Amino acid sequence: MAFDSNYILASLDVVSLFTNVPIDLILNSIEKRWVHISTKTNISKEEFVTTVKFILNSIFFTFNNKFYKQIFSTLMGSPLSPIIADIVM
Repeated sequence: MAFDSNYILASLDVVSLFTNVPIDLILNSIEKRWVHISTKTNISKEEFVTTVKFILNSIFFTFNNKFYKQIFSTLMGSPLSPIIADIVM
């Protein structure tokens, strides 16, 4: 397929996406895309958003035998993180 000469091809590399997406942006992205998300779930938007908020506000991890609570974005290794990243992107 040939591209019009007025087009510019760009490639973007996202660095540390999972741990750098603000929760407000995640929730806003869910709101914007709810029409598409709702076709894949039987729960209401309010329940869905409440559940996502609960998950994102309940992320704990350990490092050097100390427990930490992640207060920003999603967790590396969480099954929810790639889905959230796709919704935001």
